[in-house]
Amino acid sequence: MDVKVTVGLDRDTQLILEQFIQALGIRTNLVEKISPTNVKKETVKEIKEDEVTEIKEDVEVAVESEAELRKKIKELGIQLVQRGKSVKVKKLTAEYGCTKMDDLPVEFLEEYLAKLEKL
Repeated sequence: MDVKVTVGLDRDTQLILEQFIQALGIRTNLVEKISPTNVKKETVKEIKEDEVTEIKEDVEVAVESEAELRKKIKELGIQLVQRGKSVKVKKLTAEYGCTKMDDLPVEFLEEYLAKLEKL
């Protein structure tokens, strides 16, 4: 049974994929190369200046809120360590696969802060 899959990749990704496929011992034909003619016109969208400004503002708000969350986490963490709860703080941080609070993934910051406040 033949399976044909068409995927557009940049050159580096294509090389990595070819090496992976070779390592698996699968025969394939990766012939499609990236070029401006391969891009469908529907995928290219003109973005108005207002939309760019709106996107920039959304990104700035997200960065500010992340910075604020990290600041709150750090301040609360310091207070807990000073109260002798460093073992509990380290254990909680380890539950997220991190050794330092600074390494926490963005998507878990609010959840981590809530748990930290309960300690």
